Amino acid sequence: MVIFARQLTTRTRRGCGSGLGAAMNAARVSVNTNQAYLKHRDLRAELAMDNAANRVWLEITRVAMVRVGSGHFGVSNITGEKLVLESPELLGYEKDGNLVRHGRWVYRWDAENRRVRGMSYGASDRAGWRRVDWAYDALGRRTRQTSCVLSNGVWVVTDDLNLVRDPVWFGRHVAESSATNHALVRSYVWGLDLSETMDGAGGVGGLLWVKQYTGPSVGAHFCAYDGNGNISALIAALDGAESARYEYGPFGELIRLTGPMGKGNPFRFSTKRTHDTTDLVLYEYRVYSPSTGRWLSRDPIAEVGFALVGRPSGGVRSARSNLYRGIGNHPLSAFDRLALYEYEWEDIFTHAEKQAILNSIARVKQRALALIKQMDDNIRKLSKLCPCPAYGKLIKNLEHVKRILEGMVSEIEDPGRNLEIYRADFPGNIMADYWNSSVPWYDDTLTLDNGWFHQSSDEKDSTMFHEITHGQGTEDEDFSNPYNNAHALESLMHIDKENWIHFRSDKRMADRLCSRTGS
Repeated sequence: MVIFARQLTTRTRRGCGSGLGAAMNAARVSVNTNQAYLKHRDLRAELAMDNAANRVWLEITRVAMVRVGSGHFGVSNITGEKLVLESPELLGYEKDGNLVRHGRWVYRWDAENRRVRGMSYGASDRAGWRRVDWAYDALGRRTRQTSCVLSNGVWVVTDDLNLVRDPVWFGRHVAESSATNHALVRSYVWGLDLSETMDGAGGVGGLLWVKQYTGPSVGAHFCAYDGNGNISALIAALDGAESARYEYGPFGELIRLTGPMGKGNPFRFSTKRTHDTTDLVLYEYRVYSPSTGRWLSRDPIAEVGFALVGRPSGGVRSARSNLYRGIGNHPLSAFDRLALYEYEWEDIFTHAEKQAILNSIARVKQRALALIKQMDDNIRKLSKLCPCPAYGKLIKNLEHVKRILEGMVSEIEDPGRNLEIYRADFPGNIMADYWNSSVPWYDDTLTLDNGWFHQSSDEKDSTMFHEITHGQGTEDEDFSNPYNNAHALESLMHIDKENWIHFRSDKRMADRLCSRTGS
């Protein structure tokens, strides 16, 4: 048996079941004959049981009484069940480090470490067994979700959905249709996410509305968010009424769900798809368990262990990376884009400061992508003008800039390359410092001056663009070659290449040389 670092193998559970709910302030609420604690319409009750040897299915009956007239009470009676797992709970993993046993669920993984099946075990006679299967396309995007229950020894499909993917943004679903008759079930409209771009934050906070095509809540429902991009409510477009409300614990665990669309909308915590049957959140690359605050599999970067990591000031330190830990263990002050291990915050940053850094990096990426297209267009145009050396040199310079831009995008997106972020007070007018590691297993580091946070958005982005080019080997002192000079290149963050002073000057020079030689 292989044990990877930081695996959670046992979990101790309290011998009680807790329930949360809402009721009128004037109500008298009891749960299994025990008086519930009620304050400001919020109620809580805890029921003790013995789960030391076996899991317990706890039947819960809630009775609420409200005086509706002189001497008369209205009675509301709700009955349900809650599973309390045995303590200690044992968790099991397979050789690639993927979780295969968790509570009453067992999971199956494919050769690409993607979860393809989950199966729950109920009573000993197999009544109540459930199974969920997932399918993926060649790019690793979830394309189908099939739910079944076991009935008389036969798996019966209860829900079979085709997950329609956005053709551009990885893993983002724009609709769900029935795999049986292809009828639309839900559709989604996406806009700018928390980064103020279409994908800088991986779609977190970017879902504008959900449209339901079946059931009692047919129609569009607008999304309301908290500061971390978690959907907190849905508002029906038809009448402006609240159609769903969500409340989360510190690690994204669902505390309370209300409203007719509460279950109908699968996008909730971090604007990622929640699978209600397993209570797991399906990110683009991995699956997150809010109850443990951990991923079910290791990061695709694989095991980092205790690698030596360089520091800008020299020396080394031991970097202990937990590749199962969810959202850096700080979900209240951060969010995860795609379930990949990306940024290491090496100093204390406020949530607003982290957001400013992430937003700036996202804008730099989008700008680099736009510039790559410009470079391709101009290289193609110059190639058609003339095969002379003057244009050939200009093409070679543009190809060099294109490689820098492609490297910037790759470094921002690369799940196997982490960026350590520091803060400092630099002397003079230095706003940031970038240390580029030439060794694959060392992290690159970005140190931002405290004054960077007080710059305008354009100034922040220019500085960020400048520093990230250093990761591709640009220099500050090489003024003889503007195509490899970070100071010269940073103006491209806000100026189209055609208006870039260095390109315009070199293009005019190439035109003159070409006409002089008669080519």
